[in-house]
Parts: sequence; structure tokens; C-alpha cells
Amino acid sequence: MSSACGTIVLWSKRGELRPKRRKKDDPTPSALIAQLVEKGEAFVANDVDGAAYPDSSSLVKPLYPDSLFEAQIPGAVLVEFVVDLKGRAMMETFSAVTTTHRQLVEPVRRAVQQQEFYPASRRGKVVQQVMQLPFLFVPDSTARRRR
Repeated sequence: MSSACGTIVLWSKRGELRPKRRKKDDPTPSALIAQLVEKGEAFVANDVDGAAYPDSSSLVKPLYPDSLFEAQIPGAVLVEFVVDLKGRAMMETFSAVTTTHRQLVEPVRRAVQQQEFYPASRRGKVVQQVMQLPFLFVPDSTARRRR
């Protein structure tokens, strides 16, 4: 009598966090930013002594979407969000101001969510600041796609 033995391997990956869906009555990200600025809970760059900026020791680069990378299509995204007192992006305020390709927005969203920032300061205190941050996607024909 012969028997066969095999191995079944299951691979499970934790699902990626998706942005929360905005409810019908929730303000848009830009309306939320306007409310925070109006209440004096967040400031624009011109109204702070030291502007918020990304921590260069832990820069997070967005992934170039495969379809655009392989087609060597460049792109750009300008996003806006509020950097909180702890140096994290308030993702409920995140929005793409401009983009050349819609497929670039989600990789930028993920990068901003993971990025650490130095918070802004005003009159010697740490404050929340509205930040606009540009991202450029430039194809490099000599580079191989890394996974």
C-alpha cells in the first residue's frame, strides 16, 4: 500500500488599511482644514515661526504604480493635510489638490500616513499646521521595479 504526503501552505497577509469612508454629513478634508484654521487650532505656513517639515531620517517614498512605471509615464501630485502636534499627518484632512494621474494619489496617501514630521511652532509652542507637499514621479528607464 502506498501513501502520498503533501504540504499545504497558506499565506495570509494583514489587509492594508483603507481610508475611512466619509459619511454624508462629514465635512470634506478642505472644509475640515478651514474649520481648524478658523478656530485657531491649525495654522498656515505664513502664520508660524517654524514650519512643519518631513523628518529626513525616515523619508517614506510612495510606490510608483506598475502600469505608469512600466509605461515610463511621469506624474505629479500636490497634497494638502494638517500636521498634528506629534508630527503625524491628520489623515481626515488629507486631499489631493492636483494630480496628473489618479493612480498616484493612493500611493502618496500611504506614504504621507507613514511619514513622520517635525511639527510647526508658533510663539514658542508646538502647533498644528496646514501643509502642502508635492510628490514627483519620474520614470527611470535604467531602474528595475523593486518588490
